[in-house]
Amino acid sequence: MLTKGPLSCILAAVLLATPALSQNVRGVAPENVEQALYKVSGDTWTCLDKSKTIPASAINDDYCDCPDGSDEPGTSACPNGVFYCENKGHIPSYIKSYRVNDGVCDAECCDGSDESSGLIKCDNICKEVGIQYRKQKAELDAIVAAGATTKREWIAYGQTKEKENQIRKAQLEEEIAVLRKELEVLQKSEDAARSQEKEARNTYATLHGSSGSSKCPPCKTNCDAAQLKIGSLKNHIRNLQDEVDELLNLLHDMKRDHNQNYHDMAVKSAISGYDEFLVEYDNVKSERQEDVEDTQYEENLESVTEDITDGFSNEESEEDQDPKVKEAKQGKSNMISRVASLLVTKLEHILPAKVMQALPSYLSMDDAERLQQVVTDASNAVQNKHNDIDNKESELRTVNEQLDKDYGKDKEWMKLDQQCFEKDEGEYVYSICIFGHAHQKSNRDGANTSLGNFESFSGSSDANSPEYHSKQLYNHGAKCWNGPERSVKAVFECGSTTEILEVTEPEKCEYQFKMRSPAACSHIATKEEKESEARIVHQEL
Repeated sequence: MLTKGPLSCILAAVLLATPALSQNVRGVAPENVEQALYKVSGDTWTCLDKSKTIPASAINDDYCDCPDGSDEPGTSACPNGVFYCENKGHIPSYIKSYRVNDGVCDAECCDGSDESSGLIKCDNICKEVGIQYRKQKAELDAIVAAGATTKREWIAYGQTKEKENQIRKAQLEEEIAVLRKELEVLQKSEDAARSQEKEARNTYATLHGSSGSSKCPPCKTNCDAAQLKIGSLKNHIRNLQDEVDELLNLLHDMKRDHNQNYHDMAVKSAISGYDEFLVEYDNVKSERQEDVEDTQYEENLESVTEDITDGFSNEESEEDQDPKVKEAKQGKSNMISRVASLLVTKLEHILPAKVMQALPSYLSMDDAERLQQVVTDASNAVQNKHNDIDNKESELRTVNEQLDKDYGKDKEWMKLDQQCFEKDEGEYVYSICIFGHAHQKSNRDGANTSLGNFESFSGSSDANSPEYHSKQLYNHGAKCWNGPERSVKAVFECGSTTEILEVTEPEKCEYQFKMRSPAACSHIATKEEKESEARIVHQEL
């Protein structure tokens, strides 16, 4: 017993001299990591910035010893320090030390722990505040979840539309290429028609001493005209044959070069018709050549020419009054018609329907009038084809603009393209059309003022940053009186719908639209995505 007393005293002294962890240092978070910063080594303590060592008793003595203010976490002695509010039942927070014991109940410290000097009594309202906070948070979470769901739908829409635009672009480029080849054929046909018209006018002018009037004299005024018609018709057949061969070459190139991954029905129909045509074309061409070279056929033509030459004179004779003579001449005229009909029948086998539509009327009309109509029809066909190409190119430009436009990382903004939203702020109604324009309309006189047109996203200088697409800039609006051009900065936050929350004017004629939209929501993993990620992690482990 005698030895036990002195030993106990020694152990007690050792324990007192051993450094210990100070518990519940006022203004410091209760976590061990935070409290460990205030572990006392003997009778001294070192400031957290290592700039100074002070007596341990100087902690929270209401006098600022450390330059960083770390020795006074629970008082207002150091203005650059911080005070921890535990806020049980709600969310812990920090406030600046200079707000401690200042006679004001700070909202951040709902437990009232910042006011212990007795200047004011602050009730602990953390339970009520926590309930209200959790209710608002649940509502906000529901809005964010709904916005994220909508955003996923918009992403699917944007990416599908992007693929459709890429396919449509390829289709339009191929269709335009085909139309340009067709235009080349039509332009050559137009040039040939104009050349034939000019040649006919010059020929008739030479034969009849005229200056190329629109009306050619009847055949009976000059027998050479009949021969000219027959020769011209044979020449016309050869020209048409050349055009058919050229068209076949173009169709052959189209069949060989067209992109088979895109099933354009017009192209497929043209190729199918081309294949069917080739089966009979060689036989038809051979038959036509035999007919043209046939001796009897040539004799018929020559006989018609001779009959015309013998039967008509420059002036009517007395025989012309004889009914029998008239009947003979009528028979010869019918013979000419039969020869022309034979030529037309052969042409029908080798020429497209559109060409044949004009031919019968040609053979029955005055040459100059017929040729003029052919030129007009050819010119109209060329113009119509130009119009078709212009329409396709206009659509292609629209598709390219959509493909080039920044619709967000996952194309989530495409759904909002040109959609407009309004906010009535009393004196004015403000509107904005996404990727379009922004306006201000007066409720007093209805005056509409441009606030700018979409220029770019401006949430960050880094286009790859998540914040980059959170802001949009609309520039070059109407100029303010004695001020700059009006402009709008649209700032977006996550929401279940797209809307303008408020409009402010931080600087003269520089407006800020606070908005919310599903497009601005962060990605929230779905249940399926979470399960998939969990499976991947499990497999890696």
